[in-house]
Amino acid sequence: MTREGLAATLALGVVDELFYQTIGKGPRALHPSARDQIAQMVAQVVQTHVPPQEPVASGRVYQAVSELSVSGLANLGPLMSPEQVADIRRYLEPHPVYAHLIANESDGVTRTVETATTHSPFGSYHASTILDAPHLLELALDPAVQTIVERYLGCPPTLTSLNVWWSFAGYTVSRVGNSQDFHRDTDTYRSCVMFLYLTDVTPQSGPQCYIKRSHTMEAVSALFAERDIRISRSEVGQKSVYAIDLPTAFRPDARPRDADSLLEPADLFLLAFEGYGATELYKSIFGDLFTVVMGPAGTVFVTDAYGLHAGLPPMTEHRLCVWIRFAVDASYPASPDPALAERIFGHRVADTPRNRFVLRQVLPS
Repeated sequence: MTREGLAATLALGVVDELFYQTIGKGPRALHPSARDQIAQMVAQVVQTHVPPQEPVASGRVYQAVSELSVSGLANLGPLMSPEQVADIRRYLEPHPVYAHLIANESDGVTRTVETATTHSPFGSYHASTILDAPHLLELALDPAVQTIVERYLGCPPTLTSLNVWWSFAGYTVSRVGNSQDFHRDTDTYRSCVMFLYLTDVTPQSGPQCYIKRSHTMEAVSALFAERDIRISRSEVGQKSVYAIDLPTAFRPDARPRDADSLLEPADLFLLAFEGYGATELYKSIFGDLFTVVMGPAGTVFVTDAYGLHAGLPPMTEHRLCVWIRFAVDASYPASPDPALAERIFGHRVADTPRNRFVLRQVLPS
C-alpha cells in the first residue's frame, strides 16, 4: 500500500471517530435532516482523500442510481452466474453455522445447517468464512457495483458489513423486533445494502420486502402530499406493537404534539424502536409500495437501508442470502485478520489504495 493510500485511510479513520465523538450517540439519535447533513460532510471529506471509481458508462448503472434515488430499491437481476453460485455453495457446504442472524450475536455454538433449523429462524456463517468465500468480495468491488454505490452515496464507500445467512422455513410468523419485522437501519449516516440470493427465491422461500419511497424525508413528504395522507397521531399508538401509549410510540426527541394532531412525514423517521412493530401503520400509508423481490439464485438488488424493509418468513423452502453493506462512514469497530488480507490483496483483488479504503472495515490497512 502506498504512503498516500495509508494516509488517506488513517485520515478517514480519524474523521469517523471525530464525528461519533462529536455527535455522541452517533446516527441513531439524529433527526433525518441532521443525518443527511452529516452524511454530506463525511462524503466531502472522503472525496478529498480517496481516489474515485472510474465510472462504468452503462445505461443500467445510471438507471439503478436513479431507481435508488427515487424509490430506494434497484433490482439488478441475475448478476452472478449459476457456476459462480455453485462455487459459493460448494465452498460453504462443509462449514458450520451459528443459530442467529449474525454469528457474533449467537450463543457461540457451531452447528450444521440441519441442526440449526431447530434452534433459530436463522443460521449464519462466521466472518472469516464469509471473507474467504469465492466471488463475494469480487462482486462487492465490481466496477459497475462500485459506480452505483459511489454515485448514490456521494463518495467512495466503506464496506461495513458482510453476511451470509440462512432463513429457515417453519418459523411462519414474523417475529416482532427481528429482521423479519419492518424496520430502518440507523447505525450509519448513509448506507445502502446489496443483496445476493444464493437459492431460488419464490413466495414460499422468504423473499426480501422493501417499502418503496420510505427511504428519505423528500420521498415520504411527496407521498403524503400526493395521497393526501391524514392519520392522527393517536392511530400510531394503536398500530404500534411495542407502544404502551402514544408517547412510547415515538423517540424521546420527537416533537410533542397532542393525540388528535395529524402525523407528519418526519414522524415516520422518529418512531421508537427503529420502526419495529409498526407494520399495520406502514400498510395504511404505503399500501401498494410494499415490494417483494424474488428471482433465481444469482439475483442481485440494492436498497437504501434507511428505507423500511424486512425479510419475509420462509414458508416451505429455506433461503440462503448475502448482504453487503456500504456506507459513507465506518460504523463498526474493526476486527481484521491480517492473514486474510495477505490471501486477498494482490491475489483475489487488486492491492490499490481505493480497494484498501473500501475494505478497511473488514481487512487491515
